[in-house]
Amino acid sequence: YLGLVRFNTGESSQGVALMSRGLELARDLGDPNVFWCVTGMWLYHAAAPQRAIERLRLAEELVASSRTGLSLRPRAYGLTFAGLVFLDWGQRQRAEETSREYQEMAKRSDNVILLLISAMYDGLRAAVDGQLEEAEQTIRRILARGEEVGLTGVGTLCAYLSGYRPWLLLGKAEEALQFVTTRLQSPHVEALVLAHLGRDTEAAGILERFVVARPRIGSAEDETSATDDIMYLEAAVLVKHREAAGLLLDRFAGSFSPLVSFGALTCTTRHLGAAAALLGRPEEARKYYD
Repeated sequence: YLGLVRFNTGESSQGVALMSRGLELARDLGDPNVFWCVTGMWLYHAAAPQRAIERLRLAEELVASSRTGLSLRPRAYGLTFAGLVFLDWGQRQRAEETSREYQEMAKRSDNVILLLISAMYDGLRAAVDGQLEEAEQTIRRILARGEEVGLTGVGTLCAYLSGYRPWLLLGKAEEALQFVTTRLQSPHVEALVLAHLGRDTEAAGILERFVVARPRIGSAEDETSATDDIMYLEAAVLVKHREAAGLLLDRFAGSFSPLVSFGALTCTTRHLGAAAALLGRPEEARKYYD
């Protein structure tokens, strides 16, 4: 848990390094509960673009491991993030199998937190299938249920993960902005919504602070998540912030998953192609679009 403390106090590189060491120790220990818990923690926090392949391999290892002696919470934690990794790689069938296992377990447990996360899968599935109105209704049900049981924070996170994108696609960016500023308070999401609303100066200010001024951006030590940076990249293209777009395009060039499901719910290469086009690099853009 020292890695978690480091990560949450701004030392993300050291935090992930400690979690990676913890993962090695968990394997050596041979306790399934420890392994599933630590793996879930690692998949949640070690989400930078350069870790895309490593994340897929670890998710595959996790779901292939035995469930014997496995407690409810570690299993739920691991399945949640393994399923999202499979979705990132376009492996819809494996993502569905993982979410189905999770939802059956949540239903049997009658645990309210697990059931909120289960509803998240319903919203995510609807959003991926293009059923935007259904996804939005699921978001509202999750938020209402979270408030009803006194778990507003959990409800907010599950609503965001289940399909934040539909609000933008349904032309409800103002409502999305209110959600971000009052509940979520995440600069990458705020930048994207502001860009969709045409509030370019405000979006550019966030990009200057969290992209252009970021120490060691694009280096191996930069553990900023793919979710954060794909949203920043989309915003940068929309407001034509070429410096931010260039930095982020270079960051993703080395390694990335085809999709980013965790909150962003979008296609990585679409935004890389758009950024390359903005920067006047048509051949590179064509490579991503092909």
